[in-house]
Order: sequence, then structure tokens, then C-alpha cells
Amino acid sequence: MDLRRALRRGEDIPADRAAPLILILVLSAAYGVVGAAACLWPTGTGLSNMGGGVVGNDFLAFYSAARLTITGNASAVFDMPRYFAMQDEISHLGPHFPWAYPPNLLLLIAPLGALPYLAALPAWLLATTTPFVLLLWRRGRIALPAILLAPPIVQNTLVGQNGALTASLLLGGCVALGARRSLLAGLLFGLLVYKPQVAVLAPIAMLAAGDRRALLGFVVSAAALPLASVAAFGLDIWWAFLVHLPDHMQLVVSGKLPADRFPTVFVLVERLTHDATLAKAAQAVSTLAAWVAVWTVWRRSRDLEARIVVLCVAMPLATPFMLEYDLTIWAAPGLLAAMRVWRGAPRRFDRVAMFLWLTTPPAIWIASLTGHVVGLAPVLAVAAGSLWVALTPSRSAEPTPVPA
Repeated sequence: MDLRRALRRGEDIPADRAAPLILILVLSAAYGVVGAAACLWPTGTGLSNMGGGVVGNDFLAFYSAARLTITGNASAVFDMPRYFAMQDEISHLGPHFPWAYPPNLLLLIAPLGALPYLAALPAWLLATTTPFVLLLWRRGRIALPAILLAPPIVQNTLVGQNGALTASLLLGGCVALGARRSLLAGLLFGLLVYKPQVAVLAPIAMLAAGDRRALLGFVVSAAALPLASVAAFGLDIWWAFLVHLPDHMQLVVSGKLPADRFPTVFVLVERLTHDATLAKAAQAVSTLAAWVAVWTVWRRSRDLEARIVVLCVAMPLATPFMLEYDLTIWAAPGLLAAMRVWRGAPRRFDRVAMFLWLTTPPAIWIASLTGHVVGLAPVLAVAAGSLWVALTPSRSAEPTPVPA
């Protein structure tokens, strides 16, 4: 049963099928309203919000970088005093956000710097979220309200981050591959190089699938943006980026960045043992396991959802540096699982998986605000369950008839 059609016709859905999704969406709507009022609504001078921070939270980092870029000072994003001074010029509220992205991202966000802050924020969120929403709506046969209220999408919106951009490119590439548009898929995957820890999963997947045209598109796209950034900003900015990377990770270890928002093996082991060397070793094992999982599923299965699922699982396991907003892509498998429950044809683990996929990103953030840690537990749970389902034959239940 298509959710859009059921809602449009006003058809009755058995409570045991409808209740889980409706509960999640109602709670997400309440969370979104309260969160938008606290995080996105300006209430005073200095772009302050009701929560006492800056409107759009993390978006201040992107806007500050965009302003420096359009004024000819792109390299200043890797000079913390100058970068923080720009953030203070825009809003005195703080906190300061360091820059951890390669210079090619500056080319994509530079136009935001030509807009006022309160216009740039919605422009950023709409431009990055709309492709992801449309892909789920048109390809996933999911009702638009359900997509817009999906907790991972709501979470990314509240913090003004780039998770929706990652999700749009990753899902777009997977859908293009499924439609046998290999070159387009590779081009979309290649744009992920602004987030190298995610982009590295794409060539592993394409190699496993044996898709040479997609690999060609990836190489072209992945090379074009960095080369364009060299042409625009010179080589020195790339050297500054590479020098800056170890310092950024040290900020996580020292507690100057919100490590509670990092659902990664490195952060978990480092916090438990206070041994960075052991944490790096554990992360290396986790990264290798994630790569092997991606290779195995993309080699064995041609099922589009199975391929998306393993990429979603691998993302937080393959890198030491990932935050809850990077899991915006989790809305895709979460909503697909919810739709199977709604239609009365759930797979094994779907009822649990839909809650884990959809609620983990906001749960991590809320826990961090209250001094608690959600950490890696839901990631490991969804990894174990989803990979078990992906690698074993599906035995979907027969749909329950919908009353007339």
C-alpha cells in the first residue's frame, strides 16, 4: 500500500501497521517545532536564538568561510584567529567553529557569502535538502510529509549542517546506478570529495560492482573540483588544509569539540581507555571491516536498498571523524523500512530498524546537550541487524488486507 495513496484516499490502515510510523512522525514534528523555535528563530541582536546561541548553530562556520572566500581571503579558514574573528564579526555569541573541510568545498558555498546571513541560511538548507527529499518522494513512493518530518532530516536542519548535501549526493549516485546511468552516478559520487571520509566508500562500491563508467565519472568529478580550487586559490591553501587536519582531530581528543556527537569507534575507545594509540588501532580495524562490508554487499547483491543500507552502516564505522548530522542519509533506509511495516510486508528487523535509523541522529544530539552519551550503541545495533538482513534471503510477510 502506497502511503501517499492511502493518505489521499483516507483509507484505514490497521493500528499495528500505522502506529509506529505515526508515533515517530508526531514526536519528530514536536521536536522540529521546539527545535526550530530554539535554534532557527532570531530573538535579539547578534543573530541570537531562543537557545542562547546563534541562529542556525553550525551554519555560522559555513557562512564565515563563504564571506572570507568572496572577499579574497579563502586561506584564512585555516588560520584560526582570522577565521574566528570573522565569526565574531558576524555574531558575537560564539561558540567558535573550526574549519575541517578541503578547499574545494569553498567553491560550492562561496555564493552564500553574497547574501545576508538570514537569507543564506534557508538558501543553504533548501539547496542541499531538496534533492534528497525529491529522490525519496519520487523514487521511494513515500509521502512528502513523512519525508519532511523524518528525524534525521529535521536534525540536520536544526544544526544548519551539510548532512543533507552528503545524503543528496550519496542517494543520487545510488539511484543513478540503479537506473543504469553510470556516468551520472560517478559524477555525483565524485562531488563527495568535500567529505573524503565518505567519498572513499564510493570507489570501493563501484569497483565491487565492476562499473567502469561510474568509476570514470568519479575520477573526473573528484579531480575537477580540487583542480578548480587550485586555480581559484592556489596550492598553498591545500598545504594549509593538510597541516591543519591533525590539529582538528586533536581538538576532539582534548574535548574542545563536541565528542559526544561523534558515533565513531575512535571516540568510543579513546574515551573509555584515554589511549589515543589504542583508539587509532581500533578505528583501523573498524575502517577495514566497513570497507570489506561495502565490497561484499556491492559484489554479491544488485538490490538497490541493500547497497544503500551497507553504505549507511559503513559511514560511521569507517572514519574517526563523523557527527550525528552526517547520518541524514539514514532517513532513506529508515523510511523504506517504515513503508514496509505500513504496507504489512515487513522484513525481519524492520520494526526495530526503522526506529534505529530514524531516531539515532537526534538522540545523539539531545543526549550530548544533557551531558549523556548515546555513542556507538545504536550504530552497532543497526549494523548487525541490517547486514544480517542484507546478506540473507528476504522472507517478507504477506501484506495484511486493508479494510474497505
